Amino acid sequence: MKNLTLFSNEPDPLIVDPSRPAPVLWVRQLVILESLASDARVIRRIEFRRGLNIINTAIHPGDDTATVGHSVGKTLLLRLIRYCLGERNFGSPAVRQAIAERFHKGYVLADVAVAGVPWVVARPIGIDTATHSSFTMPEATIDSFLNTTTRRERFSAFSEELRRQIVQPLGSAKLPRADRTIEWLDVLPWLSRDQACRHRSHTEWRPPGPDSHGLKIEDCHVVIRTFMDLLSPEDTGLIVNHKQLLRRRGRLLHTIETERSVLARRQAELVGALEIKDVSSEYELFAAAAEANARDKKDSLERFLDDEIKKSPLPEVESQYSDVVKEIGALDQVLKSLRENERATENQILQLERASTESILLQLAEQGEWCHLFDTKTEAVAHGCPGTNSDRQGIDDPHRERKLRDLRQDLANVRTQIGEESERLTLKQIESERLRNEVQKEQARVEKLRGPLRQRIERYALLEEAAKAYGNQSAELHRLIDSGRELKADVDNSLQDRKNADARFRLHLNTITNCFRNVLGDLLGHSVEARIELNAQGIFPRPANTEGIRGAAIGTSTTVLGFDLACLAASICGVGHHPRFLLHDSPREADMEEPMYHRLFRLVRSLESLFGERLPSFQYIVTTTTPPPSELAGTDSPFVRLTLDKRRPDGLLLNETF
Repeated sequence: MKNLTLFSNEPDPLIVDPSRPAPVLWVRQLVILESLASDARVIRRIEFRRGLNIINTAIHPGDDTATVGHSVGKTLLLRLIRYCLGERNFGSPAVRQAIAERFHKGYVLADVAVAGVPWVVARPIGIDTATHSSFTMPEATIDSFLNTTTRRERFSAFSEELRRQIVQPLGSAKLPRADRTIEWLDVLPWLSRDQACRHRSHTEWRPPGPDSHGLKIEDCHVVIRTFMDLLSPEDTGLIVNHKQLLRRRGRLLHTIETERSVLARRQAELVGALEIKDVSSEYELFAAAAEANARDKKDSLERFLDDEIKKSPLPEVESQYSDVVKEIGALDQVLKSLRENERATENQILQLERASTESILLQLAEQGEWCHLFDTKTEAVAHGCPGTNSDRQGIDDPHRERKLRDLRQDLANVRTQIGEESERLTLKQIESERLRNEVQKEQARVEKLRGPLRQRIERYALLEEAAKAYGNQSAELHRLIDSGRELKADVDNSLQDRKNADARFRLHLNTITNCFRNVLGDLLGHSVEARIELNAQGIFPRPANTEGIRGAAIGTSTTVLGFDLACLAASICGVGHHPRFLLHDSPREADMEEPMYHRLFRLVRSLESLFGERLPSFQYIVTTTTPPPSELAGTDSPFVRLTLDKRRPDGLLLNETF
């Protein structure tokens, strides 16, 4: 995005906005006590002022450049201030445990002005630092807070007041990644960068970790832009929409690349399997050619197989075998019928023979004789026979005998037919076995031919389906590409909407850019080209060159500190919603060179001088181990609020080493 500002070689002078007579937020006093009792021992009391506040360390008496101020409590002091302003804790678990063991009932109290109203905040440092152990009291001093408990309120009342006075004027500005409105604890990290971040980036405020309230970078940009009045709540909607479009487009592009990769792999597989020589670069043309190639190969093999099967004697042999099987079945039926006739004739002969015996017995009974089976009539009578033992030969039935002869002849004929048909059946069964063996042999030969061909035919059928699937997938890819073009147009339109929205803030952006140029010029000792740039990614400080006076490098920390102070200065001049409260913890320990570091203090002092006899409308608290300029560090200097010295116990923040 092109720069939205045009500027001359020299920045315009800064002009204080008289409608902003005081900081929205500033710390008036911080007191560390052994307990909340009104007569508790005071461990440390620090008075602060509006404007520049320096927390420095003593100089070694033998070397006016050597300090004795490391590990004396500078960072702890600023973290206690942050703790009083709402952060969850004030140090690492080890530090908190060590302090709690020594001051198990200890408290830190802060007298804080919010929109001109004094609030006293009390938070525990020696017991569980839960919210219910923290208290606040509006319209109070630390002494009045300690002397009464009836007006004390829960700490949440102070947090709500900070939200109402500092965040609520922003409206409904929304954080795109967090998907919620801005909260006070989203802003405090920007106003009080942690020393562990080393001033590496203007959007890096807290180191990662479980106690971090850190936002995603794009949300940090939204916080800054919103507070500097470079983004309206409506524009945050544009950012959210633009980010969503970018994410959707990113996912779509990833899907398109994945589909292209899959298609390329499948195309290579089809080319190799089908031995395609002329490969079209068009997905649809290749798909059609591959499908036709596979289908032609499949059809050719099926025709060849059909021809080979037609040449085989198998159908004829199978037909002969089927006919013989049918004949065997018919012979089985004939034999079955003949055997039934045989049994019937045998039964008739038996019945006729039985009928002849019964007739003779009946005649003997009528003549008073008995059966020749018995010797006497008595014996015959005893056995139920009335006849005598006279042998009645010659009694016969000529008709019965003739009938018996006929039946016996019929039985002989049937048995002759059964023998003939059984012989025919045996011959047919032998022929059936021969034909069955021929069928199996020919079937095995045909299957040996057909098996590999069928496998190849099935393979080409699968390749034909794969080519069809390739065509469908290529059509889907084209649909995705068309969607990508439409989404690209939506992204471009969204970007243009954001550019148009950014252009509405040209005046504010010019003011902030002018402040940035003023601040960098004071830090570097000469005028410098620089700008504040708005683009689709956020807000960025852009020094035009990388060297300061006498070749001193414009390091990252210089740019970051310059940006922070430019935002503070812009609010002093009437732009944005910055509460005009800023903490910096040992900025020299980053990559800032000493000449620039001295000019940092003079720069903030010069901001104070803009107010003349009036109190400054900002508060800047900075800790340092490097001595500040001598004119700001004298014994009568109002700017040095505390000097810490490791050589003496009372020179440590808590009067003890932890």
